Amino acid sequence: VFAEFERTTIVERITAGMERAASQGRWVVGTTPFGYLRERETKEIIPDSVRAALVRRMFAMYSEGRMGAEAIAHVLNAEGHRSQNGVPFARPSVLLILRNPVYAGRIAFRSEVYPGRHEPIIDEETFEAVQAILAERGESQALKRGHPSEYMLSGVLRCGKCRKAYVGTAAYGRKNRYRY
Repeated sequence: VFAEFERTTIVERITAGMERAASQGRWVVGTTPFGYLRERETKEIIPDSVRAALVRRMFAMYSEGRMGAEAIAHVLNAEGHRSQNGVPFARPSVLLILRNPVYAGRIAFRSEVYPGRHEPIIDEETFEAVQAILAERGESQALKRGHPSEYMLSGVLRCGKCRKAYVGTAAYGRKNRYRY
């Protein structure tokens, strides 16, 4: 019982400390975002000159070039660029970068967004333009009617409980293709 109480107390203290750090604009949790480096002494994040240019280019391709996340990933991979952990870029990793407010100089922690103390990689106008395009396009496959699909009712059929659209998809097993 005492050990459980001590564990709960430690978790509460750590969480409060992380929230305090985020409200002060410091980077708190997880790996350092792509395009930034973390200083050892101050533990502040600073832009990485090479990757920061790549992040700016991603935002420009999405907002000015009107390219999609998958197309951006293909371009970056064709040029030999790799994500933070050394794997090729994929649609989800590009979308994660495009949605992350850290690139506009803000820190997000537990559904709250605070002004950051770090140098932003992109300006606020570009970030907001990208967010507007993301909202306009939507990322639900059910809303994308232009893509060719063998599932004619994708996006048309809706769940009676939650009203979300059904989407047809398939996965490959060892021997067969399984449709869902």
